Amino acid sequence: MVRYMHCIFIILFICSVFPAFSAPPSEWSIVRQADWQTNFRDVTFVDQTHAWAVGDFGVIAATADGGKTWASQASGVKNNLNSVMFLDAKNGWIVGDEGVILNTINGGAKWTQKKINFKGNITDVFFVNAKSGWVIGNQTTPTIKGFIFYTADGGNTWKEQKSQDSPLIDIYFTDANNGWVVGGTERSRSTPGTAVLLRTTDGGKTWTQQNIGAQSSLSSVYFADKNNGWVFGSGGSFKTTDGGNTWMSMSAPPPPPPQAGGEAPPQQFRRMGATGFRKVCIVSPTDIWGINAGGNLAKMHEDGKMENVSVPARRLTGVDFFSPQIGCVVGEYGVILTTNDGGKTWENQNKVKPETIRSIASATKDNIWCVGDNGIAYQSLDGGKTWSQANIGVTGNIQAIAFADANNGWMIVRVASGGRGRGGGEGFGGEGGPPEGLGGEGGFPGMDEGESGPANAIYKTSDGGKTWSIQVSGSEYNMNAISVVNSQVAYMCGGSGVIYATKDGGNTWNKLNTGVVWDLADISFSDANNGWAVGWTGLVVRTNDGGENWTRLNTYTAYDINGVCFINDKKGWAVGSYGLILTTDDGGETWNSQRCYSYTNLNKVLFTDANNGWAIGNSGTLFGTKDGGKTWKQSNVSVAGNLYDIKKGADGALWVAGDWGVVLRSAK
Repeated sequence: MVRYMHCIFIILFICSVFPAFSAPPSEWSIVRQADWQTNFRDVTFVDQTHAWAVGDFGVIAATADGGKTWASQASGVKNNLNSVMFLDAKNGWIVGDEGVILNTINGGAKWTQKKINFKGNITDVFFVNAKSGWVIGNQTTPTIKGFIFYTADGGNTWKEQKSQDSPLIDIYFTDANNGWVVGGTERSRSTPGTAVLLRTTDGGKTWTQQNIGAQSSLSSVYFADKNNGWVFGSGGSFKTTDGGNTWMSMSAPPPPPPQAGGEAPPQQFRRMGATGFRKVCIVSPTDIWGINAGGNLAKMHEDGKMENVSVPARRLTGVDFFSPQIGCVVGEYGVILTTNDGGKTWENQNKVKPETIRSIASATKDNIWCVGDNGIAYQSLDGGKTWSQANIGVTGNIQAIAFADANNGWMIVRVASGGRGRGGGEGFGGEGGPPEGLGGEGGFPGMDEGESGPANAIYKTSDGGKTWSIQVSGSEYNMNAISVVNSQVAYMCGGSGVIYATKDGGNTWNKLNTGVVWDLADISFSDANNGWAVGWTGLVVRTNDGGENWTRLNTYTAYDINGVCFINDKKGWAVGSYGLILTTDDGGETWNSQRCYSYTNLNKVLFTDANNGWAIGNSGTLFGTKDGGKTWKQSNVSVAGNLYDIKKGADGALWVAGDWGVVLRSAK
């Protein structure tokens, strides 16, 4: 017994001195990122100054000055949060995925998780006082079922009141007895939709289905008082004036055709039907705001017509007004917009937008560029301390940027992030990024040369980025990556196995014959002669004569290869889907697998010498090695989005860029 106690003492001592499970300090610093790295899902005002917004990854944002400034509150969970409600400025509730229920009694200074015997996703919550409340949620396995739970003790215990074979989305009570729940399934060409409108008059002891003629899902319910209520969804818009006993449709009839010589109906009015509100806020019977199925903000008129409202964001998910003047909308990719004039103007509360940054490059130790979707380009002239937007006149997606020296650099602009040349399909890099079109006023289904610049173009700078000019434009292939050897020699690769080369500083670009038709994701030249390109289903091609001839190499993998880096004509690495890492010591004739013990897609790899290397990928994945890849160690970086590019700076610093406007720097 004494010997066992002695062993326990030694183990405890070792653990206290060497905390094996504590994360090591990160060598990476975040020099730029969006204010909110989340998809907001709901927002609520409790008075003219206090509001809360909730979203993915357990994010809670709160304001105490009417939305002028927002601060993060610690939720204690990483689950997606779906709905928030407050009884007053102190007492609030939040629900989310995997049975998450959170409660605060001090305005969010501390959130406490409540236990419930339910592991499905909870979609909404409603409390009539500090003790009595309901939550609704859905489970998807083995079949889709919706559930209603009730608590009479402030969430300490929960009792199931009802379950049924349809998802439930929204809940509202006018008092402790009278409540409604809506939900259902969407109608498709092959299957009919269902509309759920459940009503209780005894606090949820019994629930009855009301048939109001909707043929598809209902997603929002609200009552202004005990008599006047509304329900909305893709199944239509309905109103009651007798406490839910009867419901009348609010869907506007189609506008009459224009008379001969007459004017057509105003374009801003749309019929409120199958594209009805997903989220709604009713300020008054004549002041109804909602988020439609397209994620746009709209206002509904008494006759059922819907007027789209222009705001500086898309993919909106939630809306709430405290008064006719003060309101807030939230959306995917960290969007928070506020108004103080009844929706006439909207102010974006994000100082740093959550844009997708596809590539980063260093012209000098101070002159750093990052570029991405919708023509975004940011420049830092102080080594990443501050960033300013560069107006280079590009509206296409800037896929890659690279510098040969302090003056000469190139960037690739293509039609859309995610295109894979003529073959179509999704872009390299995987899931999780901000959507195409985020951060601008619109996408670009297929640009021709014009005032806003051509699609599929190569831009060149000879003055460190002060000016950019088009060298080549109009290619039918989407280009994915560029490898710069020097100020005269560069190569780029893209869709359908295409590689272009310049040997005169970009004055001419010649298409090379690679002998393959699969898309190429990345390219690496160790010198002017030796180069490699990688792509779909384990594809690797090599040249040792500056691109005149290419040979396909066998990697014995079916995984997509997304990134490649060679430090000389023999030694190189490649990374790809499901944590794939390959290395070669003979120029690619043979490849050996290395393990990072991750199944996350890896997007780029960089080695600065034979020992020190890094691999980046989806969901903030960043691995490093100091022994040539024999062992890989994951870095502790607090980012959730995908990482797309890694480059070495002019001073030896490392730079990484990705989703949510993220830029990372490491001095090592």
